[in-house]
Amino acid sequence: MEEAGEEEGDTKLEAEEGMASPTVEEAGLRGPGARGFGGAAPCYRPPRRQGFTSGGRGGGFEEVRLAPRRSDHNHACSMRARWPIILWSYLGADLWRFVALTAATLVGVIAFAAAIKPLADGKLDPGQALKFMLLAVPPMLQFALPFASGFGATLSHHRFASDNEATAAMVGGVSHRALLVPALVTGLLLSAGLYGLSNSVIPRFLRSMEVLLVRDAGRLLTNSIESGASVRLPDGAMLHADQIDELGPDASSGASNVLVMQGVVAFKPTAEGAPEWEATARRAGVWLFTGESARETSVRISLRDALVVRAGQGAAESGTVGFRFSLAGGFSDDPKFYSSAAMGELRRRPERVSSIDHVRRDLVGRLERGRIEGEIRGAIRATQALALEDADGQRVSIRAEGLEPMADGRWRLIPGRSAGAVDLTWRLGSNRTRIQSAEEAWIGLDDTPISSDSPRPRLFLELMSVRTVDPGAEGGATERSRQAIGPLYLAGEPGTPLLETSVDDLVRIAEQEAAARKDEGIAAAAARLRGQLEKLDREILSKRQERFAASAACLVMLMAGAVAGLRLADSRPLLVYAWSFFPSVGALITIEAGQSMTHRSGEHGLLVMWGGVGALALFVLAEFWRLRRH
Repeated sequence: MEEAGEEEGDTKLEAEEGMASPTVEEAGLRGPGARGFGGAAPCYRPPRRQGFTSGGRGGGFEEVRLAPRRSDHNHACSMRARWPIILWSYLGADLWRFVALTAATLVGVIAFAAAIKPLADGKLDPGQALKFMLLAVPPMLQFALPFASGFGATLSHHRFASDNEATAAMVGGVSHRALLVPALVTGLLLSAGLYGLSNSVIPRFLRSMEVLLVRDAGRLLTNSIESGASVRLPDGAMLHADQIDELGPDASSGASNVLVMQGVVAFKPTAEGAPEWEATARRAGVWLFTGESARETSVRISLRDALVVRAGQGAAESGTVGFRFSLAGGFSDDPKFYSSAAMGELRRRPERVSSIDHVRRDLVGRLERGRIEGEIRGAIRATQALALEDADGQRVSIRAEGLEPMADGRWRLIPGRSAGAVDLTWRLGSNRTRIQSAEEAWIGLDDTPISSDSPRPRLFLELMSVRTVDPGAEGGATERSRQAIGPLYLAGEPGTPLLETSVDDLVRIAEQEAAARKDEGIAAAAARLRGQLEKLDREILSKRQERFAASAACLVMLMAGAVAGLRLADSRPLLVYAWSFFPSVGALITIEAGQSMTHRSGEHGLLVMWGGVGALALFVLAEFWRLRRH
């Protein structure tokens, strides 16, 4: 009876201990090696354990399964959804603070460095230099933000690990993946923001910087002359002045800005450095004309009462010496000045690129040459007369026997057998006529490219031994040994419709015409235009992928710094940053190299561009595996 009582008491005691003393797993406590997202353990039933009983057959050890109370099991399950929100907010705030300070420092330094050279060259005054630096802030984020993200993540996570806060968090049940959540969220936000900046905001600021440097021709001249430097004109001539004043817009001439220079010296050096000519004047006027599309600025410089000295000749009073040239904005050619949406529009209208537009107009001129030649031949063959008109609308009728092509591209007008000359009859209005006869005459197509402002093909005449009879002029008949007349147009010619044709359709038309006429010139021009279009396609592809890859690299560089900061807790911060810095630099180098290769050769360069980002991502995964392993 006593033995039975003792057994019953022991069994009761063990049951009470099992009900009142839950295991470590039942209480929801976890060790550093337990898996999970937060600090609570997953719900599971406790394992078997060995218990000691004093009674039973022979006494000793035996396995005892403890049955937890249902309320304890439910309490452990309720702790599963707890996330370390406070830890994340603390670590994320530290990370954002370091990233913001580093990015501000890097952007300020890079923007200042970008403004130094234009300021030293006299292209910018101090006020404009400050404006240039402010405009450079968003574009410089494209370069500074990835490095700032990596450096900020390294400092914040290394401080968190070196102060043993990371160890305490992991002992409390926070996994390595949970510790990297603030870095991951920050990287995603910064990458998305950088991608948005690269595709919309940065191109606008780059365009404003380009306008400030290149397009403001008046400011460029003013700053250069006020700093005592000479201005090199596009034709190679050098211009220097003692003083320059800005008058502003001129409504009478339509100039957007007018400048007046005092004490002007202009000269053009030869290849050997000697002056080919030199001109001096007390005053000179500068007129700036900006087109409606703001793609170029036309500059007209006029030296009043200039004294001109040419090599091998003496000084000569030349009255007025003028210069004309254009300054084109570089943003019209480079897709980096366009957003992604604008790049698509640029591909649909590639004639906005000046290099493509030049080749396009040359091709249109070649196609029009064949049409013009056919119309001239047909008119002379049918009526032995050709009707032309000048820019003022005055018409001239040319009578010739036939047309003969020349080696230089002109056509020789064959004189009539009866008259022995080529006759020209001008109708000047008010029933006035002027009659000319030339022993020899040539007609040719002007090489000036056709444009939207002048869509009609231009012709010119060259006459030899010309006799002119104008009844309304005094002196009767006049004779000249040579006379050039132009530009002339086919009478009633409205202009070529090819200018309104899309570039892709123009290439197809040109290829068909080249095959039909067997014209190598048209075929070569069409091939050049197709090559320019393919080059534009490659450049647009490379710019779009570069922006996307740079945004992805920002995320990967930030994660590299965060993982290195946690793993190398006992190392110095700069050494830790170097561990992630050099792989990140390699990734950015491959992005730039891949962009250049894609621009030159096509899609093969994308392997290099994204290969660096992929290699950096593998490096981050390897470092994270080493962090979890230890």
